[in-house]
Amino acid sequence: MHLFKKWLYVVITLMSMLLLCGCDKPPLTYVYLMSHPKILINHFDRCKTLESADFDCDMVRQAASDFAELVKARMLHPEAFGKKILLAEQQLAESKVTVEQMKGQGTKEITAKRAYQAQLEKVHTLLAVVSVTSFKM
Repeated sequence: MHLFKKWLYVVITLMSMLLLCGCDKPPLTYVYLMSHPKILINHFDRCKTLESADFDCDMVRQAASDFAELVKARMLHPEAFGKKILLAEQQLAESKVTVEQMKGQGTKEITAKRAYQAQLEKVHTLLAVVSVTSFKM
């Protein structure tokens, strides 16, 4: 009986360690994929081989399609894309000021923080496009 308790303890400890190791991964969301192109490509390739139509693969396919459109826009009109980045960064700075102005104002502050987060995600996505389309000379 004593040996059983030791094995049970070892199994529970190992299971706990495995569960804790899995908690470090960020959730797989559309926004995360759009700002992490290497991970997007890995998941897209995995979905192609699985022939799966589950929610995650649909989201991955949509993110890959949207990212490809941004890459195409960057390649066809690099100056316009650069202006788009500058505008997005300017709007990000403005939304940060708005967050500061709305501190302590309840729902207005929450709305301002959400707008800031959305703008930050947009900037990250645009910069991710630049990172995969920049050529080293």
